[in-house]
Amino acid sequence: MDTAPTAPFGALLRRYRVAAGLSQDALAERADLSAAAVSALERGVRRAPYRHTVDQLSEALALAAPERVRLHAAVSRSRTETLPDHAAPVAAGLPAPATSFVGREQEQTIVLRLLESSRLLTLVGMGGIGKTRLATRVASGPAGTHPDGVRLVELASLADPALLALTVARSLEVRDQPGMAVAATLVGALTDKELLLVLDNCEHLRDAAGELVAILLHACPKLRILITSREALGVTGEMVWVVPSLTIPEPEPAAMGVPRHTAESVARSDSGRLFNVRAMTAHPAFAITETNAPAVATICRRLGGIPLAIELAAARARVLTPEQIAARLDERFRLLTGGDPDALPRQQTLRAALDWSYDLLSGPERRLLERLSVFDGGCEIEAAEVVCGGGEVVPEHLFDLMTSLVEKSLVLVEYHGDAARYRLQETVRAYADEKLNALASSSDDAGGAGCARDRHATLYLGLAQRADARLHQEDSGQWLAWLLREHDNLRAALGWYARGQPALGLRLATVLAAFWLLRGHLTTGASWLERMLEATPEADPADRATALVAAGRIEEARSEFTSGVALAEQALALFHGCGDAAGAADALHLLGVLAFRQSRFADSDVCFAHALTAARASENRRLVTRCLQALGASAMGKNRYDQARPLMEDALREWRALGDRRAAAVVLGSLAHMARWSGEIGRARALHEEALVICKGLGDRRETAVVLGSLAEIVAIEGDLVTAGLYAEEMLAIAGEIGDRARLASAHDRLTILARLRGDLVAAQAHAAANLEISSALGDPKRAHSALWEYAALEHDLRRPARAARILAAAMAVRAATGQPLPHELESDLRRYREEWRAALGEQALADAWADGESFSVDRAVTYALAAPSIADEGPAGAWS
Repeated sequence: MDTAPTAPFGALLRRYRVAAGLSQDALAERADLSAAAVSALERGVRRAPYRHTVDQLSEALALAAPERVRLHAAVSRSRTETLPDHAAPVAAGLPAPATSFVGREQEQTIVLRLLESSRLLTLVGMGGIGKTRLATRVASGPAGTHPDGVRLVELASLADPALLALTVARSLEVRDQPGMAVAATLVGALTDKELLLVLDNCEHLRDAAGELVAILLHACPKLRILITSREALGVTGEMVWVVPSLTIPEPEPAAMGVPRHTAESVARSDSGRLFNVRAMTAHPAFAITETNAPAVATICRRLGGIPLAIELAAARARVLTPEQIAARLDERFRLLTGGDPDALPRQQTLRAALDWSYDLLSGPERRLLERLSVFDGGCEIEAAEVVCGGGEVVPEHLFDLMTSLVEKSLVLVEYHGDAARYRLQETVRAYADEKLNALASSSDDAGGAGCARDRHATLYLGLAQRADARLHQEDSGQWLAWLLREHDNLRAALGWYARGQPALGLRLATVLAAFWLLRGHLTTGASWLERMLEATPEADPADRATALVAAGRIEEARSEFTSGVALAEQALALFHGCGDAAGAADALHLLGVLAFRQSRFADSDVCFAHALTAARASENRRLVTRCLQALGASAMGKNRYDQARPLMEDALREWRALGDRRAAAVVLGSLAHMARWSGEIGRARALHEEALVICKGLGDRRETAVVLGSLAEIVAIEGDLVTAGLYAEEMLAIAGEIGDRARLASAHDRLTILARLRGDLVAAQAHAAANLEISSALGDPKRAHSALWEYAALEHDLRRPARAARILAAAMAVRAATGQPLPHELESDLRRYREEWRAALGEQALADAWADGESFSVDRAVTYALAAPSIADEGPAGAWS
């Protein structure tokens, strides 16, 4: 066993416990501790336990003398290493901190380096971000850094700028000199001093502070000044550093890329550590566990890593669980109160901290801040000009006002490529939204809440309509990127329309349907369209019919065929009533797709034929081509390739004539699939490669990922598993970069199969788990069935027949619920699996396992599958048991 004396206490404790063959619960019982305490020690949440605790653990573990010495040495080392976090020396002239300082190691290093290179450093940031704590922490650095010491002057309570110099002088114990100005007296006292002067909270005294600092720096060459303020002073030679929020928990990748918050991932972040430390102060038995870690992560994320907000939230751990705290964050200004009674009033509640900043703003700055709250996820300056102008916010001055709010640390600026994007941190946005709502009925507010939200929704409706029209054009990539970037704003617009103008909301939801389909946001899309359709029974028939088709396409993607057919039939009736042949063709096309998905090929052929007739009547050439393509796909579904091929080739010629290279690439893929199933593997590969060149030339990364997946399958059939793996890995990378979860699941699916073919069952299990987690989250039963099937096949490979049977039974139950028959090639696999399982388990045991799996919900089936023992830990599969 590696018991090197440099091992951390938690790691050492875990090694000794595992060597003793004890669980955490068993050790806790023997040592008369809680299991949570043992867990916290092993995870490093508590790094320096009391000596008697170490003695109890040593006794419980029956450690020999050398091991006990190592354990105590690890504690001593932990105390030494954590001294900067919890017991920093206090420099003369600085107050002793009432609570421990947590995290910020990188920020301390940066600020110390900046102080070495600049005589005037200003730390700026919003209220509650921790400027004062960071400044005093840095100022209390190594002895000798500032030979004449450090002096802190707290200015928050000083209201009169004229008294600034006098306040500084008294803090420095500089006596008045008769007939001399106070500033001159200060200069005389500090001329030769190597002193660090910390002026804390200068934002409300900005001009006076700037004048005094300029005088002192000019006349006192050895003096260094550290400022904390919500806005820079604007003095020559000033270096400004924006204090960032605390780092927030980053989810750990579980099962090859599916994010998940764990106790360890939360404890790695500064905000998670701060919450834990302060929550333990409020409730000594508190610990971050695997159960509450997601809630703690949510608290830290929604509070934006603002230290004050996190400390106030953690104080509630005395009476609420993290889950309860997280659930109440919509009421954060009522929840986050009751801070340190010895702190300044504005540091005792979250609202008071923001009131301080708000009260320092001019009228136009306040109006702009309030109106910016209608943006969810931020905006670019052009959008702000459209939405936020009016009344006190003169459009010509808006950029200057925005700049001022950025400088006052109330608006964040981020850069996306060449564009600057302006965003309110979530807590600031909630505060500004309250202020905006309070002004909604104000007669002197020409750009009040209703006006701003109307302009916001109108802007995003128009832009969404433009994006929808371009999603299948050559510049679709930039529009898809825009939709991704503005999705939160689009949802905010939908919410506003739902409250008062549902007919416009119906239009917006309809144009977003294609985006939701592309991104796999099926539940979101179905919910919004259903909500808007229910709210607009008297809407324009054409609008309503178009929305019904959009909702039907989402239902088809969700394998909800009954509801999809009902929606398509309603749409068809409305289109007929309007005399809209093109709309009728669209509805008929959808009915054909729904019939095809249920393997009712005769019905799908009839629907597609009627759709083709209606499309030709509408003289819509694109729609005609889509119907030809659908008829070809229907023939493919019946394995009638001789009938399907000419239809697909006609569609290919038409798409090329129309200049739609993306649609042509899709048809090339269909022709490739026909070639594959006809045994023309070389031709299939050539067609897919031609499609890949087109998609990459268009910059269409989604379709590129689709074609890469098809190529991976074809190349694997040819026996080149290495190249197939490269194609699948490239598909995985692209899908991850563009956030296409459906393609991500498909990539993991292919990588699972390839890993099984190579015999690499460790990789196969990781990819199968990722596929299962993503596919189940998408809400598409077809994908969930496929992912469960692959996991069952993996369990079969691993010689775990009972588990395999339960998972495959659950997969079959999912498929049965969709009304889809099992493909022929899977039927033979099913028969083979069951025969082998029957031989291994016996008839009754197999029947019991199968019945058990059939009773699983999708969530339970996924949980059961993912609870499989790790192959990496168990080793290779053995014989059937």
